[in-house]
Amino acid sequence: MVSLEKLTIMNPWWSKGGDFKYYDIDLLSFNNKTEVKFERLERLYRRLAPGKVFIIKGPRRIGKTLMLKLLIVKLLDSGLGGSNIFYFSFDKIVTKKELDNMLRAFLLNTVQGQRYILLDEVQNVGGWEDVIKALYDAGMLSSSTIVATGSIAHMLKGEMLPGRGVEGNTMLLRHLTFRDLVLGLLRDIESDYGTARVNRILDYAFTKDEMEKLYGYVKDNAVSIDDGIGKLYESALGLVPYSIPIFKLFEVYLNTGGYPISINNYIYNFFSAPKDLGIANRIYEEIYNYAKQDATIIGGESAGDPAKASRIIESVVGSVGTSVSYSALARKISMNTATVISYFRRLENSFVFCPIYGLNRNLTEMKKSKIYFSDIFLHYACGAEDKGMQGISYTKELLNSSILGTAVEEAVLNHLIKTKEQDPMKHYKTFVRFYNDNGELDFLYRLENGKYIAIEVKYQNSVQASRIKRIDSIADYLILSKDSMEVTEHGTIIPTAFLLLLMQKSESNL
Repeated sequence: MVSLEKLTIMNPWWSKGGDFKYYDIDLLSFNNKTEVKFERLERLYRRLAPGKVFIIKGPRRIGKTLMLKLLIVKLLDSGLGGSNIFYFSFDKIVTKKELDNMLRAFLLNTVQGQRYILLDEVQNVGGWEDVIKALYDAGMLSSSTIVATGSIAHMLKGEMLPGRGVEGNTMLLRHLTFRDLVLGLLRDIESDYGTARVNRILDYAFTKDEMEKLYGYVKDNAVSIDDGIGKLYESALGLVPYSIPIFKLFEVYLNTGGYPISINNYIYNFFSAPKDLGIANRIYEEIYNYAKQDATIIGGESAGDPAKASRIIESVVGSVGTSVSYSALARKISMNTATVISYFRRLENSFVFCPIYGLNRNLTEMKKSKIYFSDIFLHYACGAEDKGMQGISYTKELLNSSILGTAVEEAVLNHLIKTKEQDPMKHYKTFVRFYNDNGELDFLYRLENGKYIAIEVKYQNSVQASRIKRIDSIADYLILSKDSMEVTEHGTIIPTAFLLLLMQKSESNL
């Protein structure tokens, strides 16, 4: 049985009201002036409605709990009574019966009116959806809005609640994009601290006027690849005057990836300590341990071997961006193929891996896939563990080696998958592939009209478009460079940083 003490500790606004934000550790950290504010709440808030169930899926340490706390602040500020908000974090295993008892008690003992039920990491309750179904069917949720979060995708399937107000309300809170980073940093330039912070991390005389103009241009120019390469190139031209700060900001992103905790630690250390301090090793370790942990959990119960999960994660470190089969991975680590597939699926469902499938010259699917991590910082954390190195040392080694291009390629994929993803109706695997048939192209991106655009990452100083693999059935080629920009008969060249800064996310990606 969950104690009343635990419930009141988790719901301090029942007694403190809006003043709880002055005591909550997540909000205190967020409101610290040194933190970059990544405001992703609005996309969720404007969709909330009574009698609906909203599911938010995303990896650990990405900000799901913070988003719920910010939502509570917004609801209280709008005039909602604190007693009408129920929050519970399922970091510890709670039974289905305990969940049912808690929700019934809340619903029966609160005043009439709009209620919000916020369930954090609810996948740790086996059969949680049965509880929601029963309450919904009993008519007890008609004036309630439910928001459930979790880090293991297959345990949060909206289709398990058909007809209960969940349709179209599944959202993804994935890693931050380069666009998120730049807008987050430049949003705070009204303060002297915000301006000084940007200039220190860039080591560049970036005036406040320039920052405001770049912020305005980026905010007003979110583009879709479906708009066509011509539109992408035209929008990218507007970034040319700001090339130096954009390229420097992209170097920051290549160090931090898309975790708020890695970004903020990097920037804090850069601003407050010697410039080479980098990201604390404890953060690399924490991200790695969460990845390994979720691969061994089913329905809130331990159901796997952490050592096997580690071997599979570390085997992928050396195979990122290469065409590989499950059987080849199994042979590499002397493990049964079926076991590798089982753990691999869990790692994919817990937002560790992002595999994509290959197409041949007829644009039909092949058996082999390419495996990437879902974020470059996660790659660094797993690579450091595999090599027995400090995280910052591994990151520096990788970014100064010949495989820098692979990390950039991985970052590009991490952005492409967010552009049209709509869980569960449109999985990224349906619109991002690669070509592998007598030559290879990094990515094939399927447009809404059914045609493909070929995307090749060439993160280097000199790019020769004429050397890119050509396919008869594909007319448009987008080549992502380090700093070159040109339209050629063989393809359109745009700096990688420009494209990632301009690309918009789907409505399902918060």
